[in-house]
Amino acid sequence: MKILIITIVLLQLTWLFTYFKNRNNVIQRQTISVVELKAKIVKEKTIQLVDIRTSFEYKRGHIASARNIDYMGRGFCEKFNAYNKNKPLYLYCRSGNRSRKAVHLLEQEGFTKVFDLEGGILEWNKFK
Repeated sequence: MKILIITIVLLQLTWLFTYFKNRNNVIQRQTISVVELKAKIVKEKTIQLVDIRTSFEYKRGHIASARNIDYMGRGFCEKFNAYNKNKPLYLYCRSGNRSRKAVHLLEQEGFTKVFDLEGGILEWNKFK
């Protein structure tokens, strides 16, 4: 019984050590609020803003300065080759699920400043 308790305690300590050691390596998702993004658009005039919804969704309504690259389409990451990897890149989708995943993909492709619009176009439309 003593050996079992010692083994359990050692396993828990090992897990805790590993968790806290690797915690600093986790990429934290950068988000931007609707208010912050609207201010950026006004201030900077030309920003890298991409709507990653389908072309059908995009045609039904999008942020005026946004380009469309379908997250579910072929060659999603390759289509970003024309974008500057060192300048901020702002992504949005309908609610934030696809853009959250896309942020991670694009960071793996070497983009250094990728932002996800909190709440997506649904949140944007609340502030019209």
